[in-house]
Amino acid sequence: MYTTAEVRWFYSGRIPSEVHDWFVTVASVNEPPARRIDKYLMLPGVTTLGIKLRQQRLEIKLRNFDYGEVQLHERISGRMQRWRKWSLGLDQEDGTLGEIMNQGNGWLDVHKERYLSRYIIERKIVVERIEVDDDANSGCEVELTAIEAIGRHWWTIAFESFGEEYVLGHNLARVSERIFRTGAPPSLAIARSCSYPQWLQDTGP
Repeated sequence: MYTTAEVRWFYSGRIPSEVHDWFVTVASVNEPPARRIDKYLMLPGVTTLGIKLRQQRLEIKLRNFDYGEVQLHERISGRMQRWRKWSLGLDQEDGTLGEIMNQGNGWLDVHKERYLSRYIIERKIVVERIEVDDDANSGCEVELTAIEAIGRHWWTIAFESFGEEYVLGHNLARVSERIFRTGAPPSLAIARSCSYPQWLQDTGP
C-alpha cells in the first residue's frame, strides 16, 4: 500500500504553449514526455475509487480523506485529497490480464504524454530535485500531462506528495511553493480541480 496526497486540475483542449514552456522550465524537464496508454475501469457514480491497467499492472486507488480547498498561490486554488494505492503485477502468459480485459466493455483507453519531475524533502526543509526513478522516502512529484480519450483532448497538472501521512500536506505545499514562485504560472481554479475518478464521471462515455 502506498499513501499520497494529491491536488489535480483538468482542462479541455491541448496544452497551451505558454503552460508547456513555463512547466518544462520551472520543473527542469529535459526529456521528452513519457507516452503510454492506461485503461480505466468505468465505475458509474463512483468518485472515491479508481481502477486502471497500466503497463501489465492492475492499480487500485481509494480516496480516504478530503482536505478540502487549499490556496497554493494568489491565482491558484485546488482540492487536496489523500489516496491509498495498491499495485498488482499481472502475468500475460497465465491469462490473468486477458481474463480481466474480457469482463465486459467497461474499460476506457486514455492516451497520455506526461512530463514528470520528482522532489525529495529532507528534514522538512530542504527541497531537492531528483531523477524520476530515484528512491525517496518523503517528497512530491509534479506532472503536466496531455490526455486523449474518446476522440477528445484534455490536459492536467498535478502535485502528488508521498511519505508519512503527517507530512503529506507539508510536502505538497513546499514543492508547489517552489514551482509556483518561478515565472508566471497559469491560473488554476478550484472549479477545475478534481481526481481522475471524478474526471471520468464528468467526461467518460
